[in-house]
Amino acid sequence: MTTRVILTVLGTDRPGLTRSLADAVMAAGGNWLESQLARLGGQYVGAVLVELPEPQVERLRAETARIAADGLTVAVVAAGEEPQ
Repeated sequence: MTTRVILTVLGTDRPGLTRSLADAVMAAGGNWLESQLARLGGQYVGAVLVELPEPQVERLRAETARIAADGLTVAVVAAGEEPQ
C-alpha cells in the first residue's frame, strides 16, 4: 500500500539542497510527484509531495533527518486525500 506525504523545508539557501531532498526521496523508495520550492529573503523554502510505500515513511524521516543535520529544517506530514 502506498501513501502520500508532504515534505516542508526551510533553511539558508545554498547549492545542492534540492538534490539532497531528491536523494532522500529516492533512498526511501519514493516518487517526487510535485513541488513548490523558492528562495525568499535568502531562505530556501518549499513543499514536496511524495508518494511511497507506507512502511518506508520512517526511512524517509531518517533520510531527511540527515539533511536537517546540515541546517535545513524538514518536516514530514501526511498529505490529505485528493478531492474526487
